Amino acid sequence: METSKKLTLHVCGRCKRMLPIEAFYLDKKTNRPQNYCKECRKSVNRNHRNVEKQNIVNKEKTAYPVITLIKDPAVRKELIRHALDTVSESIERKRKKLMAIEAEQDI
Repeated sequence: METSKKLTLHVCGRCKRMLPIEAFYLDKKTNRPQNYCKECRKSVNRNHRNVEKQNIVNKEKTAYPVITLIKDPAVRKELIRHALDTVSESIERKRKKLMAIEAEQDI
């Protein structure tokens, strides 16, 4: 009789209460109860979400200038030109790399 009770009860790793297996989510891979009961899992997840939201809100602004927010047309124009040059250089590097790979495959 005692062994059947042990099979249906599980101890929560967080609140340390002995609860029935139904009070735990089952691991999809092993089909065994997870370490935390459903109540503790929900509270841990809720706290984690709240901390993540606060981190996103408190995250520092970008270190680079946002071109569309710059009021001075001359500066904005210069930043746009620099961005276009950077993109075209990147595209050219990728083309050269692809051509080198194709040349190696043809050999």
